[in-house]
Amino acid sequence: MALSVTIGIYKITAPSGKIYIGQSWNVHKRKLYYKAVKCAKQAHLFHSFQKYGFEKHIFEIIHCFDKHVTQEMMDFAEQYYMDHYRALGHALINIREGGSRGKHSEKTKKKLSLISKPNAGTFKVGHKHSEESKRKMSLSNIGKPGPNKGKKMGKEQKEKIRASKKGKYVGEEHWNTKDLINTKTNAIYHSIKEAAKQINMKRTTLNAMLSGQNKNTSGVIYCAFNNMGNQDY
Repeated sequence: MALSVTIGIYKITAPSGKIYIGQSWNVHKRKLYYKAVKCAKQAHLFHSFQKYGFEKHIFEIIHCFDKHVTQEMMDFAEQYYMDHYRALGHALINIREGGSRGKHSEKTKKKLSLISKPNAGTFKVGHKHSEESKRKMSLSNIGKPGPNKGKKMGKEQKEKIRASKKGKYVGEEHWNTKDLINTKTNAIYHSIKEAAKQINMKRTTLNAMLSGQNKNTSGVIYCAFNNMGNQDY
């Protein structure tokens, strides 16, 4: 025989003396739900059931409603009983205040705040490893394959890499494979490294100018020739 549907507010008293106040549109079904300990999201109540067993808890219906009750009325009643038992000196297991979408209690909000902070876990933001730690980590990785070894790139990733290389010179078209001329002195250089050294400039800076990444502000124009003597400009 099916149990009649009871709408109301219930109270669960744990062996520790703490109580839980809840509401349900079907209290008997909710009791069976708790009996099966399917309430992991209600952390404190869940842990109490795991620690003592459901049978050690006292389940009581403390207020019944008829089928015409509104959610607003149930929310109000749930909060009323939570406040009532708190005033009597009882500690509550609830992690939220009353209402079907009740706010987290101050204690729970504080815990959630700590969990959300970057430094709350084992990850240390801004922490610098000592040289000894770096050496040990380096030794521990010897012989281990790289994190991307054996992994196949997806089509989207390949397209991104291909797009990022557009406009860049490779192979014989790269600046590093060409002779260079200083049009001010007519000096010929066989590499960017040589040219940079002769004009007292960083190789990376000169390379950026030649590849068009940076504006040439040195007053010197660099013209590239291929190794066969054909001028490219």
